[in-house]
Amino acid sequence: MFCEKCGNQIKDGDLFCQKCGAPVPGQTPVQAAEQTAEQVQEVQQAASQAPEQAPQQAQQFAPAPEQAQQYAPAPEQAQQYAPAPGQAQQVAPAPKAPRKPLSPKMKKIIIFGGAGVAVLAAFLIVLFTVIIPAAREASRIDITKYYTIKIDGVDKEEENPSVLDGKIDGSFGIDYKKFAEENKVDEKKAEDYLDRLSDMLNVKVVKDGKDVSGYLDDVKAEDVYTITVEWPTDGGSAEMDAISERLNDYGFGSLSDSIDPEKKIEKIENELGVEFKHKPLSCEIKVADALDAQGIKLAVPTEMNVLGYIKDNNLFVQEGHRSGDISLSIKKFETTFGDFTVSKPDDEYYTNVTVKKGNKEVGSFDIEMSNHNYLKSNEEITVSYDSYDVTSLADKGVVLTGDKITYTVVGPEEFTADVAKNNVEALKTFFNDNVKKEDWKADEKDQITLNNIYYSTNSDDRAYVVYVYTNATQKYSKTMYMDAEYLYMEDGTLKNDGYCGTGSSGKDVKEAVSYCSYLKSPYTSTQIL
Repeated sequence: MFCEKCGNQIKDGDLFCQKCGAPVPGQTPVQAAEQTAEQVQEVQQAASQAPEQAPQQAQQFAPAPEQAQQYAPAPEQAQQYAPAPGQAQQVAPAPKAPRKPLSPKMKKIIIFGGAGVAVLAAFLIVLFTVIIPAAREASRIDITKYYTIKIDGVDKEEENPSVLDGKIDGSFGIDYKKFAEENKVDEKKAEDYLDRLSDMLNVKVVKDGKDVSGYLDDVKAEDVYTITVEWPTDGGSAEMDAISERLNDYGFGSLSDSIDPEKKIEKIENELGVEFKHKPLSCEIKVADALDAQGIKLAVPTEMNVLGYIKDNNLFVQEGHRSGDISLSIKKFETTFGDFTVSKPDDEYYTNVTVKKGNKEVGSFDIEMSNHNYLKSNEEITVSYDSYDVTSLADKGVVLTGDKITYTVVGPEEFTADVAKNNVEALKTFFNDNVKKEDWKADEKDQITLNNIYYSTNSDDRAYVVYVYTNATQKYSKTMYMDAEYLYMEDGTLKNDGYCGTGSSGKDVKEAVSYCSYLKSPYTSTQIL
């Protein structure tokens, strides 16, 4: 420190300035007296040791008279603070001042200050032990909110995809698209890593108290399921070993006897940039919500009475006119029922019918007949749907109605002798149109004359129509015959579903008749022409 009066530097412990003699502030009178005595003694010793310097040193170190007078202690003070004999170097301590009592204001400050510190400490404890962990937990993702029912068997590319209530199929899984959109993650990446995560989770699905985990089949829109997700906690169980194997397949590292699932999950979270809640969680999943989320509506079943349509429009085709040799089929057709088109592409017996919605084929069904071949006149045929096809189409919103219909075979009028007599002109026309085709000897330019027509029968009810004719150009006579069982009239025209045969040639009519077995015993012939 420095002297306040002359600015000279003062050593630690000095009571007076060594240059001007001014006292050092803060020293007691006793200390000042002792310091003065010591300084005087030092000056005297210096003077005795160096007489020649005494005057100068005495003058140098001795305080000025006015200073000595000013700072010298009063007699009563010197006596009061003078040390007792033998205690010249010992100074008695000053007595302690009594403490003042705290004011009410200071007490309140101390009380409220202490309470504030306690509240702050409690807040910090709650902050770091409750609030921050709770906030972090709240920011974690509940994986169950992304579980849904993935509806199967519906073409979602259709303009208005739909499914029949009670015939809804699907499976439980994570909605990758929703997860990717909400957490700003690439959808393909989300699918990849969430698939891996799913393999580690224990997922249970319950409905009405029963475990229904797995594939859903023929469920209704009103159905509600509870899904519970449990996270793995250790790696020593057989279940964890199985998980380890699956994770190894996904490239999570080498397979080991036990794994740390938390590390595997942490890796997935890091890749996805999220944190999941690692505790058992559950939620309810409604089938109706899954349908809405996937844009699928409930289909309104369309009823189709295709059998009634066939019967009302007389679409049966009967072939053959001989009882016992008649076949039955259905004509080709196309019609609509609501949004569906129903068609049969051909007239063949194969009665497969196609159902389309727009340009897309929904399904098909067969029409079954109790019999369709070798039918007899007046035989009753039962026509119905294939039962398997009915069930299959019902799953697609098509309900085939009309349990069954019947069809009665219409047999042709039997070609008797009376029918033949009543249709002579039709018989003559048939002969003229076919004789040159059946007679291998006849030429197109030959002149042929029809001589007679006979109707011959035997005891077995076999009947034949026999023509007798003459080829004037080639000068021979001959017979042509047909089995009456295959003959019938249609719109005034004679039809033959059988064949025509020709007999041996004769030089005249009589000889030609003698060669024809149908004009002699055991046949009885009736001449019609």
